[in-house]
Amino acid sequence: MWLLPSDILARYHTDKDKGAPENHTYGKNFYNHFLPRYRWCSGVLEIGIMEGESLRAWAEYFSDATVVGVDVNRKSLINEGRITSFCFDAYDPVTLDMFGYSYKDFF
Repeated sequence: MWLLPSDILARYHTDKDKGAPENHTYGKNFYNHFLPRYRWCSGVLEIGIMEGESLRAWAEYFSDATVVGVDVNRKSLINEGRITSFCFDAYDPVTLDMFGYSYKDFF
């Protein structure tokens, strides 16, 4: 059974689709954006992964994609299956440029 992004995000208890004002609503807002791409997407990058639940959701939704996360908190990092995450400050332009250069062919 095919699930909507909001269903998957809710199942992993992310902050992306709870509907409260302090949370994001990516599942609802990105449905039309993700729908035509979910089968052929090869890579997903999320900057700011909090506790990492959404990385697992993206790995399920984009079933053939490599999922990469970035966060400043080492406790947030997840490295399992097709999920890899890195610890650095994405607001630091030098570090972000180096990361982008390393992954330029990926995204």
